[in-house]
Amino acid sequence: MAGLTATELGVPIAGMTCATCATRIEKVVGRLEGVEDTAVNLAAERATVRFDQARSSALEIVAAIERAGFEVPSQSVRLEVGGMTCATCSQRIEKVLRKQAGVVAAQVNLATETATIAFTPGVIELAGLIEAVERAGFAAKRLLSGAAVEQEHAREEQRKAQRELAILAVSVALTLPLVAPMVLMPFGIHWMLPGWVQLGLAAPVQLLVGARFYRGAWGALRALTGNMDLLVALGTTAAFGLSVALLATGSQELYFEASASVITLVLLGKSLEARAKRSTTAAVRALMALVPDRARVLRNDREVEVAAEAVGRGEIVVVKPGERVAVDGRIVSGQSELDEALLTGESLPVTRGEGDEVTGGSINGSGLLHVEATRVGADSRLAHIVELVQGAQAAKAPIQRVVDSVAAVFVPTVVAIAMVTLLGWLVAGAPATAAIIHAVSVLVIACPCALGLATPTALMVGTGAAARAGILIKDAEALERAQAVGLVIFDKTGTLTEGRPDVREVIALGDDEQALVALTAAAQSGSEHPLGQAVVRYAAAGNVSLPALDRFTAIAGKGLEATVAGRALLVGSGRLMEERGIGIEPLSDQAAELAEQGMSLMWIAATSEPPQLLGLIGVGDAVRPSAAAAIERLGAAGIETVLLTGDNHRTAAVVGEQLGIGQVVAEVLPADKAQQVVERRATGRVVAMVGDGVNDAPALAAADVGIALATGTDVAMHTASVTLMRPEPLLVSDAIEISRATTRKIRQNLFWAFCYNVIGIPLAALGFLSPVIAGAAMALSSVSVVTSSLLLRRWRPRSESR
Repeated sequence: MAGLTATELGVPIAGMTCATCATRIEKVVGRLEGVEDTAVNLAAERATVRFDQARSSALEIVAAIERAGFEVPSQSVRLEVGGMTCATCSQRIEKVLRKQAGVVAAQVNLATETATIAFTPGVIELAGLIEAVERAGFAAKRLLSGAAVEQEHAREEQRKAQRELAILAVSVALTLPLVAPMVLMPFGIHWMLPGWVQLGLAAPVQLLVGARFYRGAWGALRALTGNMDLLVALGTTAAFGLSVALLATGSQELYFEASASVITLVLLGKSLEARAKRSTTAAVRALMALVPDRARVLRNDREVEVAAEAVGRGEIVVVKPGERVAVDGRIVSGQSELDEALLTGESLPVTRGEGDEVTGGSINGSGLLHVEATRVGADSRLAHIVELVQGAQAAKAPIQRVVDSVAAVFVPTVVAIAMVTLLGWLVAGAPATAAIIHAVSVLVIACPCALGLATPTALMVGTGAAARAGILIKDAEALERAQAVGLVIFDKTGTLTEGRPDVREVIALGDDEQALVALTAAAQSGSEHPLGQAVVRYAAAGNVSLPALDRFTAIAGKGLEATVAGRALLVGSGRLMEERGIGIEPLSDQAAELAEQGMSLMWIAATSEPPQLLGLIGVGDAVRPSAAAAIERLGAAGIETVLLTGDNHRTAAVVGEQLGIGQVVAEVLPADKAQQVVERRATGRVVAMVGDGVNDAPALAAADVGIALATGTDVAMHTASVTLMRPEPLLVSDAIEISRATTRKIRQNLFWAFCYNVIGIPLAALGFLSPVIAGAAMALSSVSVVTSSLLLRRWRPRSESR
């Protein structure tokens, strides 16, 4: 019997370091009831388990592996979901997905009609996720990415929109004769179609055009929940059924126009809403359209035109004047101006020459370029940008959780109010027809759609507008935190300064200046630090020949030790010299003078017995032209600023004074930067950290909002929740501004969505609104929310005005 229910499970495992780990997993899993065989492949980091499904489960096996101290990595997938009509639908899909064994997390976005799911492979696969969504009554398929896929998706959306428009046109044509008498009545024209003609016009609208609402309502009822479809189906069926009953008794007081017009108006609202929602994704579509479909590649000394995705890493791509660059790469030949506006928000073209990096999607100016491909396809910078923006748009803002909790009880509450309305009017002595029509108005006017669209549409437009300006916001939570920032901590080098320092002064003791530069440059040739590279460039510019570097050891945040041509050297800060017992008094006056000019000081000493100070090099790093304006703008917004640097106190104070930063914290080691952030967060303020280097990554992670410059290291960008695509300090205030504007729009949308329902439902219950007016109001509420969100597209970064 066991053989009939036996199955094999493949589980990826992270954290195994040796054969002992594999043995431990085999023992732990092997003890589970129903497990027949376990084989762990250390090299593949995977376990294959054969077990009896009747006596054990995949979830129990995964749990056992995790209890043994290992991680079972989850994968993420995005599904395109069809058939959602309101917030209740998206919430129902989330509940269904989260109940599936192996699903770690699930988020469904009504505005983008997507589901983002993290799951454990082996426990559940893509097919199982799609099947779960389909069982809930919705269509689902994997959402693919790429320019070609996006174009096909856009064409499919266009075809769908045309079909919907044709159905709407038919519905309007059938409904207009029904509502015409009501429209003509104020003009003294009393005209009415015969009852059977009204039935003939209303029936196709109710039963054919409105069939979608019955399907949606049935899916909701099967899941023991409610949605907008259920409200529309109940309301229009009540009005249509009442009219059929009255027609059968010979009455001329019919309400076919109510049922038909509600369905037509809801369809009109959905059509306008879909059109507006397509506009919210314009930013992503514009980014995906940047990379050309074709590229010219040099193969066997001949230009060959190939598909852009077929270009391999290391191949030489030819970019002619006026063309878009097809891949990320490095220029190996040529010079030109590149327009990177849609990637970085920089409106002016930038000059690029041999050895410079270029990004796929940039527009080449007047020069011919040969570019060596370094990152292609999904690894390209543009692909990462699109992925980041799409991820932010698909995420849920924390405030959406409040909306979800309201949506969960919204439809049952509205149905209850409609029943109370019906009974109340009957008790008050109103005719049954009037009581039913008032109840129908309550059902029809209630709109969970506006609530469901208020947050995601604003989020999509806001993050899209930010991306156009060169500001990439990682997720909705980061956006909501950024709007509350009260303190911004800036790293100095590469953030507020150009990040390309140069040697301004060389002072030698004993040896001549050229010999000091040669020793220091040789020692620094093993370092990637900007100050060290400045000395190396200075030596190269002066044609100074460098002695051999025998040994090199970096001292984090302080300097380095090196052996150059057999001579032991110590290069670094004054603090490092003091720690090693090397006196710097002989040059203390000159050092003070250089520090007051804003230079960073590099001390050089020989460490052989006895230790001897050799000299001092002053390195200056120009402040970015817009840095002072950026600090001033933050101050005007009520945001405090702090300068955090490993540089000496005098140099840091000079830079702080230049920029108008009152709080300057100097001589901070990389390991202590995060602690500085934590201490300021403890005061209760929301803290943002702005940096660009590897040593800034811990501080970026410790901050409420980490802001990284894309010109910095990948580590900093991955750690940060906001990335600035160009090294422009003014973008910091722009990022906070768009976050505030988007959050304001979300709250505004939610306010009007709640107000609409709070005001509209009582008016309908009291008999002040007919079903036709209620249906029109319901349709317009969703459209107004999406249109309101689209107003965010008018936002422009103030940095562009400079």
